[in-house]
Amino acid sequence: MKAAPFVESIRQAYPQSDIRILVSEDRMQLAALIPFVDEVISGPLHTSLWSKQVKKLCSQLKSEQFDLVFCLGTDCSLRNAAIAGASGSRLQIGFARGDLQVFNFELALSGKTNSDEDAHRHMLSVINLAYENSWRWSVALDAGSENRALRSSEETARSFALDLADSTEQRWNKKQLNEIIQHWVSNGFEPVIFFSLAEDKKVRYLRKTHGQHLRVVDKREGAVAATLLKSCNGLIALNTDYLHLAVALGIPTVTPARPEMVRCLDPVQKDLHAFVEDEKGTALAEALICLQE
Repeated sequence: MKAAPFVESIRQAYPQSDIRILVSEDRMQLAALIPFVDEVISGPLHTSLWSKQVKKLCSQLKSEQFDLVFCLGTDCSLRNAAIAGASGSRLQIGFARGDLQVFNFELALSGKTNSDEDAHRHMLSVINLAYENSWRWSVALDAGSENRALRSSEETARSFALDLADSTEQRWNKKQLNEIIQHWVSNGFEPVIFFSLAEDKKVRYLRKTHGQHLRVVDKREGAVAATLLKSCNGLIALNTDYLHLAVALGIPTVTPARPEMVRCLDPVQKDLHAFVEDEKGTALAEALICLQE
């Protein structure tokens, strides 16, 4: 989601270009909402670099004969960097790694912590392009999806969203989830729970415990879920997927404090986001209420 302005910049400079983005399979529906892209390629970006699936993906990318490949992010994983390096593109641009050289055009990091926007500006400057960020997120729906989304958003006048997905370093526990939902309900907010197949156990537990107070949304209905998120008053999340989408939509967000998360924020919007040191569910829920007010 935070890469959308980067893609927009290339599209504005080269309107006839064929632009494709590579994402993990679980992020394909969100990536498909970016309007500047000709095709979203999903790949096994969470599997071993030496797996058959990754080798097959590299062969697929080579067959496309790309002219230019960017590996976005100053902290691009070894797997993603190696895939970009093995893409067969005539020019591969990415930030230099300390362990090995994988790109044929490597960028150096400054000593300070760079935001993602700074990193993207730097990458575009290499090919003499300006960074554009004029577009604002909206979600295109077909008629049936639009009716479902509008009906749900009308019924959800005061609501907060909770993404059940864990991050790589942090996991939700039942106590946190219960505290968040109870605090919101007691303050007159309806909890809107976003989940995917991986969170099925959590969803069943929450439905059993808080059933009548919850609105549960399947993230596999990508456009509908994104529209419902836009109608919410705020979001609590550990995983970056919906956190980045909420940031792009200008929705208040709360997440446990993590230094790397600061990079995803637009400096103009920092008053819409809070990093909370206390990981208790009540503290997170109250922080979002204060931020929204």
